Amino acid sequence: GMAEQGQTKHGSEWVYVQSDQRGNERATRVVLPDALRVVNLRVNGAPLSVPCTDPRLSLCSFLREHLHLTGTKRMCGEGGCGCCTVLELAPSQEVRPVLSCLRPIASCNERAFLTIEGVRDRAVVAPLIASHFATQCGYCTPGMVNVLEALLQRGSAVTDEEIEEQLDGNLCRCTGYRPIFTAARAALSAKSSDRHCCGSSCSSAHGSHADAMDMEDLCGGGNSGRGLPARALPRTLAAGGSGAGATTWLTASSVDEVLAALRTYPASTVRFSAGNTAHGVIAIEDSVSVMIDVSRIRELNAVADGADGSLHVGAAVSLADTRAALRGAKRDPGVEEVWKEAAAHFGRIGGHALRAAGTVGGSVMLASQTPSFTSDTLVILAGLGTVAHLLSADGRRRSLAVEDLPKIGGNELKSSLLLSLSIPNPSIPPRGCAKGAPVLKTFKIALRRQNAHAMLNAALFARICDDERFGDDIRLVFGGVGAFAVRARRAEEALRNTRRGDPAAARAALRALAAELPRHATVDADGRVPVHAHSSYAATVAPGVLFKFLLAMQRGGPLPCDEAAARMRLPRELSHGTQRYADGPAAEAPVGRPVPKLAALAQARGEAVYTNDPSPPAGCLFGAYVAAPCAPAVLDGCSADEALRCTPGAVAFVDAAALAAAQCKNALSADEELLVSRTIQFAGQAVGIVLATTQDAADAAARRVVVHARQTGAPVLDTLDAARRGDIYAGSQATRSRGTARACHASTEEASSDTVRVHGTARTGHQYHFFMETHACTVVPVEGGRLWEVCSSTQYPLMVQQTVAGVLGAPLQAVRVRTERVGGGFGGKLTRAAAIAAACAACSAVAGAPVRISLPISAAMRLVGGRAAYALEYDLSITRDGRISSADLSLWYNQGACSDLGGVDCGAALDAIDNCYAIPRMQVRGACVRTQCAPATAMRGPGFVEAIALMETAVEHAARVIGLSPEEVRERNFYRPGDTALCGQRMPYANVRELWAQLRSAAGWEARVAAAAADNRANRFVKRGLAMVPIKYLLPWAGVNYNALVNIYTDGSVRILHSGIEIGQGIDTKVAQVAADTLGVPLAAVSVGRTTTDTAVNTQATGGSIASELNSRAVKAACKDVLGRIDPIRKLATPGASWSEVIAKCAAAGVDLQGRGYSYASSSPEGPYQYTSFGVAVCEATVDGLTGEWQINRADILLDCGDSLNPMIDIGQCEGGFVQGMGLFLSEQFRYNGVTGDLLTAGTWEYKPPCSQDIPAVLNVSLVQNHPNPLGFMRSKASGEPPYALSCAAMFAVQRAVDAVRAEVGLHSPRLLSAPATVDRIRDLAGVTVEHMTFEPLRAGSAAK
Repeated sequence: GMAEQGQTKHGSEWVYVQSDQRGNERATRVVLPDALRVVNLRVNGAPLSVPCTDPRLSLCSFLREHLHLTGTKRMCGEGGCGCCTVLELAPSQEVRPVLSCLRPIASCNERAFLTIEGVRDRAVVAPLIASHFATQCGYCTPGMVNVLEALLQRGSAVTDEEIEEQLDGNLCRCTGYRPIFTAARAALSAKSSDRHCCGSSCSSAHGSHADAMDMEDLCGGGNSGRGLPARALPRTLAAGGSGAGATTWLTASSVDEVLAALRTYPASTVRFSAGNTAHGVIAIEDSVSVMIDVSRIRELNAVADGADGSLHVGAAVSLADTRAALRGAKRDPGVEEVWKEAAAHFGRIGGHALRAAGTVGGSVMLASQTPSFTSDTLVILAGLGTVAHLLSADGRRRSLAVEDLPKIGGNELKSSLLLSLSIPNPSIPPRGCAKGAPVLKTFKIALRRQNAHAMLNAALFARICDDERFGDDIRLVFGGVGAFAVRARRAEEALRNTRRGDPAAARAALRALAAELPRHATVDADGRVPVHAHSSYAATVAPGVLFKFLLAMQRGGPLPCDEAAARMRLPRELSHGTQRYADGPAAEAPVGRPVPKLAALAQARGEAVYTNDPSPPAGCLFGAYVAAPCAPAVLDGCSADEALRCTPGAVAFVDAAALAAAQCKNALSADEELLVSRTIQFAGQAVGIVLATTQDAADAAARRVVVHARQTGAPVLDTLDAARRGDIYAGSQATRSRGTARACHASTEEASSDTVRVHGTARTGHQYHFFMETHACTVVPVEGGRLWEVCSSTQYPLMVQQTVAGVLGAPLQAVRVRTERVGGGFGGKLTRAAAIAAACAACSAVAGAPVRISLPISAAMRLVGGRAAYALEYDLSITRDGRISSADLSLWYNQGACSDLGGVDCGAALDAIDNCYAIPRMQVRGACVRTQCAPATAMRGPGFVEAIALMETAVEHAARVIGLSPEEVRERNFYRPGDTALCGQRMPYANVRELWAQLRSAAGWEARVAAAAADNRANRFVKRGLAMVPIKYLLPWAGVNYNALVNIYTDGSVRILHSGIEIGQGIDTKVAQVAADTLGVPLAAVSVGRTTTDTAVNTQATGGSIASELNSRAVKAACKDVLGRIDPIRKLATPGASWSEVIAKCAAAGVDLQGRGYSYASSSPEGPYQYTSFGVAVCEATVDGLTGEWQINRADILLDCGDSLNPMIDIGQCEGGFVQGMGLFLSEQFRYNGVTGDLLTAGTWEYKPPCSQDIPAVLNVSLVQNHPNPLGFMRSKASGEPPYALSCAAMFAVQRAVDAVRAEVGLHSPRLLSAPATVDRIRDLAGVTVEHMTFEPLRAGSAAK
């Protein structure tokens, strides 16, 4: 009853005078909290005092750049990948994973953290990650280890389900996740049995798990004195500015202190912070200069049960703790399922670490102010009838329904503090509403199963009265259909007081919903781009979600045919699988054995060094690109002075004019500039680079540079649009043909009734590499610029050397390129790394100082491009019994706005387009088209993957037309041994028929197809589908050269320097195995050094799946070279002399103990390629036709690797390639602004590669046994790229399930999915409408076509 009368400010003190209804006054004095000046924290047990010169500096940047703890990796800076995960010992003594890229250093005051450096010496998980082949490039691995170690700190037993949930926010692009789960389960097994972390009892290097780690002691908070030593860290550190401008950080300890701050500073300059996870959604505006940390206000952290069974949650309570509170809420009779449903949905928000940091109030307030944010939290709470309690800047408290918060709007909401949220007892109806049993169903659909924002979410609440009628208390809340969450009030009204299961009422509600939701859709200022990218889909699918709810509400439950459809989420079993292979010959060991990667343990322990990990050289500047905002356009200049002036640490702006002044060549190729001088070819193209003293400052200043660009037309972005316009790269046209010279379809036999013509169009989309280590480079001028040291994250050091030398006008011998291990490449660091290195070198020349550039993911996606989009126009002739007699194909390749550093070639796709099919007559034309997209570049299996998928789409279409299964058509057209492929390659070992039969039997094809058909007959809208797909991969060796040095030291140890790049594919391990076998030494005696252009001279790129084989070949030659000099000494040595004794004698005799090997392959006698590789995959999928959701239930892969050099590494390549390919075919989508050409999906918020819960629930991989390859090195075959194309089987399995849905609703005309087959496209193709949503099973064909 107190009302404010007045307020007075005295210095930093506010005096509030309030009076009650009787006129009694009370004065309250509140002191404004002091701005945070020093941050006191512990890192790995070391106490630190850090001057808070830049409160917004992320914990990740602080750890890496100031403490040089580089085991913590940085990738996205958005909280979307998990690479930066560290551990925090919370005040509650709970060990929590923390996304350090989102955590401001100022919020770390009086907190304790552990990085991988502090964990690794006693870590349980790291050795198991290494021994279970659960790391490839290793960049994401320290974050994975930290997350799992946090789970292992729990005193209670941990289930397999909790393991999968714990990893739901950590992405891995390499492994396919399956081995990570296996390693984690092994760690839990070690914990439960108190065995050594490696699973053996013979080693005591790390101790048992019981002694492995006491987190409190390690953080320095325990009393045992066993805390981690403070290491060589100063107690006081200068934290340099990030360029965020002057920011005041206030840590409030009470609500009154927040009020004082709100009265002191303008509302537009203030932002609240607790978990700071909003930074992963939207950037904080430059106008914000005051950050108020509310995370330590007791009132805001309270969770309490009300006397009436309600639940009161403070606004600063984390999402994870809110979920726990819902799970533990008072269990009044009949409400347990309501709380359980809400808690389960909270588990689908973000990833584990994000839920631990993000707050319930922050999520609600962000969603209430940000139209593009589809908040699960807000929707769930609105469905529960939650009331929000606000405190405004003038001290007024008010309460309102949580869904009404957006109505406040403007600075009023921004300057209001959300205090708490009251969730009413579901068993108690609102005043005036009838009693009844409460029911809540929530729903979320996204581009992937976990760690993705909703395309549509819903919370549907109703109360069922004793007479089986819906009561008055109905709340149907939907997110994603408009600017903010909406109540479907017309649909609510249609259901009120109707009997549940009443078909008429249900249809009325569905029609009302379908009519009312589209009116909420909104677009942005240019009128073209929806605020929610998928709002039209959301409005379309929302009736299906309501129908699910109504099915679940039927008296006695849904009909048997609707039980699956009534589920709000497709069920998924725990991930598991098998790996089958045969060891190689014992005489060649360790070759052919499953040897763990040499660097696996170092990667898991955070010791492996990547490009950006070494400390920057003295005086180093950091660069950040400034991007063009639109295309096609003309650049009229950039305004950078203000950006440099107002950004602490900003030094210079480099543009094309600056390059010219420094006499640097501003050209990457004939059609691409290093920095735009005049003509902008694509949105995102580099127009300049800001140099600053820190990377954060450079990034901040780059965002402030104003680019003056005049758009000259509408961007052309679509492949076929460009082809029809004739925008074709000169010289890119190519053809392949087989058969007679006459037109493919002109023969008389094809005019008969036995032959059918099938024509159509198939497409594949762009795909970003999404390597966890983004592009990075450091250039150091030496000796006054006469020499240049370049450290580049590249797959092609020679191209980096040539490109940098070209830009600088220097000879190649003046440019020395060094490459550390690369945190993932997938082709994206073949050519485009040279462009980054050239820009870095040019900036170094301009500034006369070392320069380092590390691209954030959003800049990388806009600038670097990715996999090319393709389109195939096909015209097939096929007989009624399934034999394809001719094919006329036109293939279009979307190269983008400029060539890939001079390369424009669709030849790989043309050579692969026939796949495994002996089609007698083929005519194929191909060309590269020019669009206003970023230039396409190689990505794992470029051309091959797309060609396979496109051709298989045509086969799927043809099979449907003639009424056969696609598998029958495939099998009837297979090549046979001795046949010649379209490209002219003779295939004496074409074993596709054998592999097909073998996997068909092993996967139980016939029985599973029959089971799926029976299941589909029993279910209306949730259907299963199976697909089986073969691939043929062509391996090119001709003209490719690699070299190797093998150094043998006087103690007998061996060091290898080869010309390949370790990008996660295991090349270092394979060459070491070959060296150990050839020299006859233990593998432990062999190590592998990093690649430099001093030793890898004029050698080719690492790509195309050939580098491991051919570098191993070069290493073997080098070993034989040195053995030729060792053997004469060995013969003179004492019988039985050890290797080290022989080597000592060689050294004493002056024998040259350095061997040199060279691998240069001429053309194969079989054709333009060295050999062919075949593989087969079977996939099973489930699709919900009401929503478009999919689940890959099982995948079986059989690949011919010949005699594998390392079978488990090759199996890892199969698993990782397959899952990466699933992203191309099912979830990874490039969306552009149709007006400006800007890429809208740049970053982890919108771009969704598969997460750990998207992989096949069962993933079985087998390597063909007893099939040595006489044309390969040591009888082996490649494994990196062939399995990638097999993942199109997942899309075709989804297609079969969609076909079953279409047949159920009477749609029989063939319509095919194109990649990516995202949930919205699947839902659209399924063809289910409101009219099909009845409570009676449909008869096939009964609906109107």
